[in-house]
Amino acid sequence: DFTSANIRLWPQLPPEAKQRQRAVRRSYVEYWRDLFRQAQEAGELNPALDIKVVELFVVGAINWTSEWYDPRRGTFDAFCEEILTIIFDGIAAHETRLSVPDSRPNGAT
Repeated sequence: DFTSANIRLWPQLPPEAKQRQRAVRRSYVEYWRDLFRQAQEAGELNPALDIKVVELFVVGAINWTSEWYDPRRGTFDAFCEEILTIIFDGIAAHETRLSVPDSRPNGAT
């Protein structure tokens, strides 16, 4: 509920409230960015991926799940498993899966 309200009401917040919320948002994003960077350094994520793009994709998807999850279509646990499969295994059949070109400038992480 917090994330959904935060996303929906952000444009309506007065500047002083936005200033306080920016610290919360920054902390949330930094948590995920650090988690992905550590996973990439440990060899658990594709080294060619730009961590910023991974962060934007995953955090964006997570933030919107409250909007597009429908309990009539299955349990929340099944929904989470599907999302995790998409994130970690992708949507392409493994036989046709393409490699990701390294788009980072000069090998930046």
